[in-house]
Order: sequence, then structure tokens, then C-alpha cells
Amino acid sequence: MLDRRLLLIYGGVFSIMGLSNSIVPILDMLSESVVMSSILFSAYFGGAMVSLLPFGMLSDRYGYMRIILFSIVLSFISGVGISFFDDPTILVLMRVLEGIGCGAFFPPALSLVSMLPRNRMRVGQFNFMINFGLVMGMVAGGGLSLLVLKGSVYVFTFLLAILCLAGLRTTDEPHKISYDVGSDFERAKTLTPISLVCFVLFGFTGVVLAFYPFYAELSKLYLGIALGSVYLGAMVFSEVAWRVPIRNITVVGIITTALGTFLSAYTPLGLFIMGGGSGLAFVGIVCDVSQLIERSRINRGFAMGILNTAIYAGFSIVPPLLGLFSRVLSINEMFIISSIVIVLSIALRRNT
Repeated sequence: MLDRRLLLIYGGVFSIMGLSNSIVPILDMLSESVVMSSILFSAYFGGAMVSLLPFGMLSDRYGYMRIILFSIVLSFISGVGISFFDDPTILVLMRVLEGIGCGAFFPPALSLVSMLPRNRMRVGQFNFMINFGLVMGMVAGGGLSLLVLKGSVYVFTFLLAILCLAGLRTTDEPHKISYDVGSDFERAKTLTPISLVCFVLFGFTGVVLAFYPFYAELSKLYLGIALGSVYLGAMVFSEVAWRVPIRNITVVGIITTALGTFLSAYTPLGLFIMGGGSGLAFVGIVCDVSQLIERSRINRGFAMGILNTAIYAGFSIVPPLLGLFSRVLSINEMFIISSIVIVLSIALRRNT
């Protein structure tokens, strides 16, 4: 049976991811313009990026479960704000708060999951719940909006309220910082190669997600199914990651992601393969970092904060950066270039 901590972590990541994607299908109905819609979408990622590392360090000092519960409370407050207010400015502020809640959640959650026995299984289950939450948020956000505009937001906010109450009964052993904080920054260079892998891997898969709607000649229904298959692939392969004894799982994940990225230029099936590969790679990377933490004497929350910041930075920076070359490169060529860059990141992996 799962202990109370894992139930809170798995339920938390599902609800936080579900809430984050709930407004994506209704962005046009919540915004007065395309510009405001993009701001409302990006505010979440901005809040997450600036909070990942600070809350990772705080979790090392004050305890993983305390920060996890705090992050769930922040996400609940943001859900309440989005539920009851329609003013675009307030909605943007709530999305920033929602992003901060997400940023506060991931470093301590991954720290705890990665240090438990059978950590590959735990990380695989965690990644499964990430993508399950994203899928359900997207589906519920579009489906429930036919009945009530913010119906999906209400549902995930209610789930977060239940988790807040459940978290009050979750004990957290006194957690003291393992190593001096200053030494973390001195030893952070050991995390540089794996962080660059994360930046490249998730940044260039983000290119496919960002530009695929402009590339594929599909109806809205089939386009939604195609993009949703990325999350489905990550869910399926996350289960494979811990059920099948794959050697060098990170390298296998990177190669599979590159293959899927390349195939995306020719068939929607490539999106499923790309999502599956990134799911494998994520599980492998977190396990690699867990081993690196033990060798390099870096605090776990700090390391997971660095790792997740690299992932969010890749999503935020690479797609618009490559988009600057859209006048000289076709989208098809962007996908092929992305697949090549992803494969080359294996060289960085070997330096960890």
C-alpha cells in the first residue's frame, strides 16, 4: 500500500497539472485579445520558473512534506481566485500564483520520490500522474465548458481542497539540511551537463508542440487527439520505464524522443513516440540526478530545483528562439533540426 506521503504527492501532482491545463481550452473565452490570452498562458510558466530553485532550497531546510503541503495550499488559493474572478488582471495574478505553487511542489516531491526504495518505479508513477493530470485537465477543460465555463477549474480546485485537509494529518519528520548551502552553488557545476540535457530535450520537444498546429492539416478534433497522444505516450512509457529492466534508460529515452520528433514531420504517430521517449528520459534523468546527489554531496531539493528550472527554461526559451528563424526554415526543417539536436545531447549525458 502507498503511504500517506505518496498519496499526497501523486494526488497533488495530478490536481496541480489538471488545474494548470484546465483553462487552456477556454483561454479565448477568458481573454479580451490574443495578447492577453498569451499572457494568461505564459504567466503560469513565469511563476514556476522563478520559484523552483528557491523552494527547492527551502525544502532542504524545512522539510519536503511541509513545502509540498504549502504548494498545494497555494494552488488551491489560485484555483479559488480563477473560479470567482473574471478580471483579466486578477486572472493573470492567479496564474502567476498557480505557477509558484507548481514551482514549490516539484523539487520537494521529486526529492522525496527519488530517495525512496525502488525509486525508478516511484518516479515512473509520478511522471504517469503528471501526464494523466495534463490530459484530464485538457479534456475536462473543454468538455465541462459546454456546461459551465470554468467547470474543470471547479473540479480540480475541489480536489486540491481535499488534499489540503488530508495534508494536515501527514506527519513530517524533522528534516535538517544535509550540507552547507554555499557548497551547493560550488558543486552545482556537476549538474550542468544533465541540466543542459533537460534544457535541450524538453525545449526542442516544445518546438514540435508549439508549431504542430500550424504544420498539420488536421481538423480541430484530430489535432487535439494528436497533441493529446504526447501525454498518452509519456504515460505508457513511464509505466514501461519501471516494469521493464531497460539499461541506459536515459539514452534510450533521448534516442526515442529524437525519433519521434523526426517522425512528427511526417506522421502524427511521431507525437506519441516523442512523448513516450521524453517519459523514459525523464524517469532516467531523475534517477541519474539522484545518484549524482549521493556522489557530489549536493542537497536534494537544490538539485531537483536546478533540474526542473532547466526543463521549464527549455520550454520557455527554445520554441520562440527557433521561431525567429521561421522565415528561413520551414516547420518541417525545424522538426528535423530539433531531432538532430536532441540526439547530440547524448554527448552531454555521458559527462554526468
